[in-house]
Amino acid sequence: ASNGTRCLWMGGRTSVPGPDTGCEYVTISSTGNGTDFGDLVSPLAGGYASATSDGTRGYCLGGQPDSVDIQYFTFTSTGNGTDFGDMTEARSGQDSASYGSRGIVAGNQANTSSPAIDYFTMGTSGNASSFGNLSSGRGYLGCLSDEHGRAVWAGGGDAPNSPFSDTMEYVNMMAEMNAQDFGNLGSGARGQMDGNGAHNATRGLWMGGRDGPNSTNDIQ
Repeated sequence: ASNGTRCLWMGGRTSVPGPDTGCEYVTISSTGNGTDFGDLVSPLAGGYASATSDGTRGYCLGGQPDSVDIQYFTFTSTGNGTDFGDMTEARSGQDSASYGSRGIVAGNQANTSSPAIDYFTMGTSGNASSFGNLSSGRGYLGCLSDEHGRAVWAGGGDAPNSPFSDTMEYVNMMAEMNAQDFGNLGSGARGQMDGNGAHNATRGLWMGGRDGPNSTNDIQ
């Protein structure tokens, strides 16, 4: 998550012991190594978590072990995470976006049959609420957003738990609704898409993923 000056990474997954609670940051305008920021706090450890930001706080959602937890960090002050509230269901392998004061999250490798989309109001504290549904439940999908409040999810799946998908679908983040068809990924079905997108006000990029047993270096 980022406030435009600092970029913050929260958690992660190592083979032993994993998942991880450590968080670190860089100053985007200056090349250099990461600096310790603090730690995620119990019960959230950040394997396959997701993040979003309102420019003041960076939010970390879910992760393995599958968790309902939302916690936040204030970009300008290093320190450990603070509990914010809970999502409507335990998630891992999801992806998140934001617009204004609203954060939004969808996807769930912990429960691949669940298409649920949640939203929460950043800058306060409290639990997430139901927003609507994706066209199908899947995990490890990616999410991008634009300056007009549209969020787009793409790909997902981790066979054999759930099939890989080339679906792209969108919502207007300020209007509770079910996701609508956007189109399809240009290079086929992709899994492991969570966290591998980037965007500016108009263009989004998907980078890498899996096309089955193999990783890919596709950028589209």
